[in-house]
Amino acid sequence: MSYPLKVSLLVLAAGRGTRLGGEEPKQYRICAGRPVLCYTLEALTAAHDFCKVTVVIHADDRERYERALTFLSPRCAAAIGPPTLGAETRQ
Repeated sequence: MSYPLKVSLLVLAAGRGTRLGGEEPKQYRICAGRPVLCYTLEALTAAHDFCKVTVVIHADDRERYERALTFLSPRCAAAIGPPTLGAETRQ
């Protein structure tokens, strides 16, 4: 008996982008009119019908994240669940 494959997507976007410099973390910087994170989310959600999509964000970035979501297509935005907060460091 075969079961349908269920795949979840976890996008890690809690980094600070300090090596790049500047005030804005790189995932929220505008590139060609939209935050960089939007390109990632659009491409990944178009590639597969994930059963769940979760984005990990920094605790200080809730407002930036919510603003970035307004740039997504309705189809992509509907696929994304509530964000999860990352830890202080990657380790």
